[in-house]
Amino acid sequence: VPIPLDDDIKWGEIFGATITVYPASPGGKRETYLNCCTSEVGQQYTVDNEARRTLSMFAVKKVEE
Repeated sequence: VPIPLDDDIKWGEIFGATITVYPASPGGKRETYLNCCTSEVGQQYTVDNEARRTLSMFAVKKVEE
């Protein structure tokens, strides 16, 4: 995930989130993950001068739209 400048998000406390992944090309299906929770928070690193962090999460349900 990209990290906001103030980085006040408590990454390890994400509970019940909804994450939607949009297709890279037209005609693809969206994937939505429901009731997501963080299971692991990685260290901060930089890619192309942008701060990032790796998150591992699990979801209760996956829906293809």
